[in-house]
Amino acid sequence: MVMSKSVITLKLNGEYESIKDLYQAMLSHTFTAGVPELFDAESRFPFIVFPMLDRSNQVQIVRNAFTKKYSVTRAVYAAGHVAENMYLDERTHGLATMSGAFGDTKKECLRLVQVTADEMMAAGL
Repeated sequence: MVMSKSVITLKLNGEYESIKDLYQAMLSHTFTAGVPELFDAESRFPFIVFPMLDRSNQVQIVRNAFTKKYSVTRAVYAAGHVAENMYLDERTHGLATMSGAFGDTKKECLRLVQVTADEMMAAGL
């Protein structure tokens, strides 16, 4: 079965005022994608990341600033590598991150997006 959604809006049971609150609730659960980490915690828009599959594929959980809904998403540029990947893309005319756009790693990341959403809902978060 091939998963093709790169963004899944979560239907959470709990009320989480911030991404930090959701992160705290997640810490007592195990996820196939790995151990979640709060990224950019002191910024206006922190988000939750799972271990990178490669520099161009990472499962992340974000909160929409307008709707306040949470989503599990496949990030095209893994957290902390955005500027580096953009530079490499420019220097190689897009070839540096081409493997992240196609192939087995992308398929695995899309699968983990679905699995993570399913695990969060099953955990009753």
